Amino acid sequence: MNYVVVDSQGNVLRSGTCQAIDFQAQAGTGETVMEGTQDQYQSSDAQGDLATIKTMLKAQVDAIIETRRQALVTPGTVMQLVYGMKKLEAYVLSTLPTIPDQSTAEVAFPLLAKEAAARGIALQDMAALVDSANEAFRTAMADLEVLRFETKAAIDAAADEAAARTALSALLGPT
Repeated sequence: MNYVVVDSQGNVLRSGTCQAIDFQAQAGTGETVMEGTQDQYQSSDAQGDLATIKTMLKAQVDAIIETRRQALVTPGTVMQLVYGMKKLEAYVLSTLPTIPDQSTAEVAFPLLAKEAAARGIALQDMAALVDSANEAFRTAMADLEVLRFETKAAIDAAADEAAARTALSALLGPT
């Protein structure tokens, strides 16, 4: 099958052919692979139609949004687990009628208790920081989803290639 690999800005990095099983492996970090040829991707000449161009542009939207999402997270599976555990500890702490003493906190909430001690702040303040960071992250992710859906809708609504590319270019503006 023919493929085109583009970066998050929509620039063609490479193209070629591969077996279907190897299709997704053609894209590296921050790249998107799409079925088709470089000619189809870059122009609406006789080989590319508006529906194909819209499909390719919407794939670019997904790649751009994914790159922006990745910029908001700390790399590493273990860090994601740590953040999840801290979030859980903060939630459980918020359900308690009283704040536990230090020795109980170190057993029941080891991540929060140790980070609070290292920062020199109270356990409940540490939990509030975790909750605040989590809410900021959720809001940023929601904003990116809205941007993704709105851009794809604008591409779908475009009457011609120029309008479809203009919809994508709006996404490429300041982040």
